[in-house]
Amino acid sequence: MVNSALGREVAGIIGNLIALGLFLSPLPTFHSIYKKGEVKEYSPLPYIVTLLNCLLWVYYGKVHPNSLLVIIINAIGIVIQFSYVVFYFIYANKKQRRFVACLSLIEIAIFILVVLLCSLIPSSTKHWDIAVVTGIACDLVNIAMYVMPCLAIYKVYRTKSLEYMPFWLSLFSFVNGGFWLVYGLLPVDLYIILSNGIGCALGVIQMSVIGYYFFKYPQPKDYISLPEYPNWLKFWKSRENKIADEKAGEGGQVEISDMV
Repeated sequence: MVNSALGREVAGIIGNLIALGLFLSPLPTFHSIYKKGEVKEYSPLPYIVTLLNCLLWVYYGKVHPNSLLVIIINAIGIVIQFSYVVFYFIYANKKQRRFVACLSLIEIAIFILVVLLCSLIPSSTKHWDIAVVTGIACDLVNIAMYVMPCLAIYKVYRTKSLEYMPFWLSLFSFVNGGFWLVYGLLPVDLYIILSNGIGCALGVIQMSVIGYYFFKYPQPKDYISLPEYPNWLKFWKSRENKIADEKAGEGGQVEISDMV
């Protein structure tokens, strides 16, 4: 029993670190969006669905015993995913902004519906208690989160380009699903096992597609890369100098090329 509890805690801590990597993995994508000044054909669905997923898992952790690690990482995920949605909204065109707004309203409605449904169900009910309802809702949205990167497979097949199938997002989806699968086995938590088991399998598919097209067709040389943080710092330093110059009445100019 002690070994099982310790194993669950260790798996949960490692899973949290990997989940954090999953949440941060879209940073290269948003770095690219920032440099181009537009979102182009990037979809907001992965970030909106992941935001709803984090909201539901935090609620699940509140009603399910021994789920502190689940609450912590998903609370962090809420902040990160909300930042992505806001960032996407800023660089989107009018049509894309309407799409984001509609999806966000649907997301809020789903979360409120789940909470209301749980509040109407007596906790003493044998089969349909709060943990069951939240577990089912979390599984459905969690599976949807893992499915989102797979939606780019057809575009990859059509264009032979991996541009819209981010490497780091697919990699961390696979690893994240695997570790949370282990966490759900110590002891058995069917809701965590089901969705993350499917997520791990989908991650294998994504990585297989990436491996096939990466080695068979020419891909951008910076496809597997991290944001160039020194250039970001250089840009913000230049931006601060521009602001200082403008206050002094000397003008100032910052080129986007400073980031490249």
